[in-house]
Amino acid sequence: MPVYSRADLSRTVALVVALFSTAVPTGAVAREFRAADTQSEDYPTVQAPYYMGSLIAEQSGGRLQIRVFHSHQLGEEKETIEQTRAGAIDLNRTNVALIGSFVLAMNVLAMPFLFRERANTAGVTVVSDFDRKPFEDAMAGIYAKAQADPAASALIEQIRKVE
Repeated sequence: MPVYSRADLSRTVALVVALFSTAVPTGAVAREFRAADTQSEDYPTVQAPYYMGSLIAEQSGGRLQIRVFHSHQLGEEKETIEQTRAGAIDLNRTNVALIGSFVLAMNVLAMPFLFRERANTAGVTVVSDFDRKPFEDAMAGIYAKAQADPAASALIEQIRKVE
């Protein structure tokens, strides 16, 4: 039978305790979420994650927090999308048109919409009967390309059902 010295036993116990303490989760573990936006700090889309972060920190007793990176601190929108895909950014406010380069179905959300009748905003006609036909002709190629993608086509059909 092997004989262990007091030093060997102490090292073994210390190692087991260290391994056990890292394997057992505690209630005090903190998590910081990284949020990115290319707008300036005073912009509403940047203020929203600050506000959300204050609510989350309050509700979690400070264990969960959101660190907001604004004003292109983490790069342009395309770079922040790539970082989000890699897991380096947790929350990313970006233009949906750029996401379409990664997920084709998202292009449907960036398409202009056709109005069934005149739409006036502050006295300005957005789309009139006169320019509807040329607009539809110009968009036909884009719609055809989107409908060729099964995911985009399904999304278009869901939107049509809502109309």
